[in-house]
Amino acid sequence: MKKYFVFAALVLAAAVSCTRELATEEIVGPRKGYVQITLSANCDVDSKAVLDGKKVVWSVGEEVAVFPGGTGSAEKFSVKAVDGSSVTITGSVPEGSTTFVAAYPFKNAVSCSNNVVTMKIGDQTISGTATVDTDALSSVAYFESVASTPTFYNTVSMVSFQVAQEGFTKVTFAPLTGSFGDTVQVTASAIAAPEV
Repeated sequence: MKKYFVFAALVLAAAVSCTRELATEEIVGPRKGYVQITLSANCDVDSKAVLDGKKVVWSVGEEVAVFPGGTGSAEKFSVKAVDGSSVTITGSVPEGSTTFVAAYPFKNAVSCSNNVVTMKIGDQTISGTATVDTDALSSVAYFESVASTPTFYNTVSMVSFQVAQEGFTKVTFAPLTGSFGDTVQVTASAIAAPEV
């Protein structure tokens, strides 16, 4: 009987020694002089990065660039919730920021000045069976305040064209619908990559 107690004590000691102490999860707050905010927006039809059947939807965890005041450098926000054609993004901005320009994807947002975003767009996009290349669907939304709920609209999406003759140096695309201040101009040559 004594052997059973000794054996049980050894098993208990072994079990206790094998358990790991779980570190308490440390909540990281915003940097000094920054406040964390949550922005909600709608998505225009066919904006964003993942296909659900024939519908393009947002994905939790995606990164969105947010330019406080519509100028300066971008703050990195992430998609926290998706509900149909609505999306919620969170991140930190400098205290006192009241207006915001958001651009997707974060990695393509180059700069923003006077609410005009400059986006990097690749000269070639690669799509899979379940996804659309994020470079093909850059989108932008303007937030008048934290409480506003604007719509993300595509800036450029899946443009494909061929010119069968030589000598063309410029192709101009005009929108069929929407409120665009100007047309999109693509300058291309047979030697260099297109400039947008």
